[in-house]
Amino acid sequence: MEARRLLLEPECPGPEDPRMAGLVSALVTLAGARWGILKIRQDGWNRECRYVSGNPSGASHDLMIEEGPGFHASLEVDVATVAGEEIIAQAAFLLEQEMSIRRLGRQVALLKGALDGTSAAVFLFDRVGNIVYANPPADAMLTQQTQEGLVVVEGGHSPMPLMGLLCQWVDDAVASQAGSVARNEVVTLSDGTIFACEILRIATGDDGEPGVVVLLQPVTAAPDIRLEILAKKFGLGPREHDVLKHLANGLQTAEIASAMCISPHTVRDHIKKLYRKTGTCSRGGLLNLLSRGGSGTLTRTAG
Repeated sequence: MEARRLLLEPECPGPEDPRMAGLVSALVTLAGARWGILKIRQDGWNRECRYVSGNPSGASHDLMIEEGPGFHASLEVDVATVAGEEIIAQAAFLLEQEMSIRRLGRQVALLKGALDGTSAAVFLFDRVGNIVYANPPADAMLTQQTQEGLVVVEGGHSPMPLMGLLCQWVDDAVASQAGSVARNEVVTLSDGTIFACEILRIATGDDGEPGVVVLLQPVTAAPDIRLEILAKKFGLGPREHDVLKHLANGLQTAEIASAMCISPHTVRDHIKKLYRKTGTCSRGGLLNLLSRGGSGTLTRTAG
């Protein structure tokens, strides 16, 4: 039988592991033995993993089930057991399948831990647009979309719910015959939050049915972008827009008047209009609102 490399976990499961117990029982039955001991050893281990089925007693011999670079696996059975090459091949297949399942389970656990720990929101969609995985930041966005609404206000399209836009892009990615990277976008929400959005089209198995990964990485909003969002939200006029921009840059009333070639009295009038339109009552409140793109509960400060 041609030897195949079996990629094992760094450590075998314990001797009482129920899946391994079931595997050994199946191997013993397949070989037509009364009892058996599955033995697995990998180079670098300081021990041999052993799994027992039945009540070992009397003379025995080893059936080499699988052997490859760096490891070997054998089944010790009673001496009366005679198993042909076909039986050995079937036993090797069962062992390889079990170890592959354990290895994949470990890989999935590690991958999930990595995705759960990232600051990016990660969504995994199947081919019909169902969300099959969302890491904690993504799950928080789903909750916020349901409770408060996340509306995209920038990105070359009319304002619309964030999840609705993502679902449209996912549908486009599934239908696309292009490569793995289906779309790169920057989206700005109504609260001033900016996300770098990447849509990845991925294959899911031998049938080629595509899945889609959506990555949303938060980006610090530039001051000018936040200013534009606030101006649109509260209907600020051009002069009010400019006064607010100068306030954000730290200019005082006289400095703003000089920069805009207007009187300090006119500057103060524009600031009063800013207070009235935005529901603030101080320069500090205006700047606090601006820092959040015009969203949330206002924090009023003396000024």
